[in-house]
Formats: sequence, C-alpha cells, structure tokens
Amino acid sequence: MRNVTEREREEMCRVVRSLQLPQFETMDRREAVQECFCRIAKRHRAVGAQLVLLPQNGQMEIYSYGRARLHPDVPVTHDTGFRVASITKLVSTFGILSLVEEGKLSLDEDIGEALGYSVRSPEAPGQRITLRMLLTHTAGLRNIPLAVTDGPLQGRLSDPAVWRDTAPGDSFLYSNFGAGIVGALAESVAGKYFGEIMQERIFEPLHVRAGYGISNYPDKDRVANGYLVLPMLPPMLRYSTDMPGAAVDRQPGEDYSAIVGRLILDAEGIGRMMEVLLGRTRILREETIREMLTCQDGIGGIKAAGRGLNVAFLRDTIPGRSLAGHQGVAYGMCSELFVDTEHRCGVAVMINGAKLGKMILKQIGLECLTLGFAALDG
Repeated sequence: MRNVTEREREEMCRVVRSLQLPQFETMDRREAVQECFCRIAKRHRAVGAQLVLLPQNGQMEIYSYGRARLHPDVPVTHDTGFRVASITKLVSTFGILSLVEEGKLSLDEDIGEALGYSVRSPEAPGQRITLRMLLTHTAGLRNIPLAVTDGPLQGRLSDPAVWRDTAPGDSFLYSNFGAGIVGALAESVAGKYFGEIMQERIFEPLHVRAGYGISNYPDKDRVANGYLVLPMLPPMLRYSTDMPGAAVDRQPGEDYSAIVGRLILDAEGIGRMMEVLLGRTRILREETIREMLTCQDGIGGIKAAGRGLNVAFLRDTIPGRSLAGHQGVAYGMCSELFVDTEHRCGVAVMINGAKLGKMILKQIGLECLTLGFAALDG
C-alpha cells in the first residue's frame, strides 16, 4: 500500500462522513453489523467477503457474505481462504523480524552480507542498502513486475533499469521488487523456501491455516476465486486455484516473489495476525512490534517514508482512530488489515471481487473498516 496523499485522505474522510451506520445502542449489535455489512457489499456488487473484528476485550467476531466461487456455487464460510495480496508483506515481516531477533538478519547492515554479493544503486554506488530500507520501500528500487523467468536476482540487481534516480533512503516508492529481495534475504540465511520459514516461525505456533500459494495451503477447495466486477456485466474470473501459476512450489533461490502477494489466509488466520501486530499474541518481542509500528523517518539513513516496517498509517481518516496496517488489491481481491494500537483493537476485510473505486484505500474496504471500528465503539 502506497502512502495516501492529502487529496485522497480528504476523499476518504468524505466517504466516511457519508456512510450511514446503524445505531448500535438501539439494536442487537451483531445483527446490526451483519445487516450493514451485507448492505455495503451489495451496493458495491461484491462477490464474497469476510469482515473480522478484534475487540479490545472479548472474542474475535467473523461476519460472512456472498460466494467464494460462482461456478460451482460455493458460499463464503468462516473457514474460506482468501488470497490477501499485499497484506502478505505485512504478515511476512513477522517472519523477517524473527530472523532479526535471532541475529540471522540485521535491519541496518548491508544486504550484500546476507546475499553474498554487492548490491549498489547506480545513483549512490558508495552507499549501502539495508533491510530497513527495503521494509520501508526507500531502497531506491522501482516498482517493477516480478517473474520467475526473469533470471537470477543478482543479474536483475545489476540492471540500471531497476533503480530510480534517487539515493537509497532519500524517498519513498512502493516497490514489489524490493519486497521480493526481502524474501531472498530470508531464504539466503535460512536455506528454506520462504513459506517454510513462515510455517515454522509464525503459522504453526499460532495454529493458523495459511500458505504461500495453493500447493502450500491446507485445503485448496476452501479457497475463494477472485473476480473482476464491471458495470452491467457478470463477474469475470481473475484468479482461480486451478489457473497455471496458482500452485507455485519452488526451491529457495528459484522464486523470490512469494512475500509480495501470494499469501492465503482464512478469517481466523487474519484475526491472529492482528493479534500479533497488537502484541496480544507474543510471537515476537514487545520491542520488535514497537519498532515495526514506529514511523521510520530519520532512522537508519531513512529521510522520509511516513511508514513503519511494511506498515502504513491512516491518521484521523476514521474519526477518533489512528490506524496502522496494510491494504492489498490484486487478482480481483481487496483486503484490509488495520489496528488501533491506542484502543487495542482491529478490523480486517477480505473481498474476492467488487466494483472498486480509484482511491488508494478502495471504497468498499474503507466502508467496511469504518463499519467495523464503529461496531467496536458500539
């Protein structure tokens, strides 16, 4: 998720103000949330969706809508898996930081030490590039497409076309390519495919059903397809578990793009990730989570990113809330995961096809986030 401009923030605030929410104090709260969630989903022609609420105190709440697949007809249920697109980067950072805690990676050492070869920007050949820069998208790398067939990572990094004309640390540019390098770093020091690193360090200890690609997910038949929704036309298939490339299962060093957007989670799994980000589930040290949620401007050679470690901030967009998290939009999917660290609660949304707007935080996702946090207040 790239940073939100002031104009986009104003548009988000307008959407939030215009949203008609139920009066939770005058009716059954869960019934009101389900009714409003369905109303929002229908208005945006969503195919299927999940809304996950994590109250400050109390049990996780899961609300479902619509269809996981249209042909054959499969409803969304609590155990439906969704591909969460770029939220993969936020969740993957938990595994990366566990390697940092063990001293296998460093936030501020030259990444060439772990990769085994020099990595330099043509703009600043004497300046080192660090993991912190990659996690804040300030390494000076362009947002270029990733493909397994593009050749070894070392060769790609030597190509001047992948670099911007700014020095590392100077400015923010969201880069999927930079995220892929983070995955390569982890695989270099662990000697394992990135999905295996995450299973051992994060998912298995938390008893979470998750996988980087269909071949690594516990139940392929429970995963939602992704759909493109256009005016006056039926939803068109954009992502299917049966499509070529969906079941990617490669060895370390062969494919460094799993961390970019391949993660599949169910509702309980994405709820557990909110618990980790809030420090309510201690899979990482308290100071590690604090660092992840700290704006990195002025730290480790980073001048201006406006972000944490693969964490974006939404301040005052939803009244009374200062939110931290990430968003993902790809393959017909739209996902949101944001927590309020002051009030110790969170909301996540997973959608497998809707009439999306042009804002950085797509309108249906923003409306569902607003509903979720209003329900937590109510």
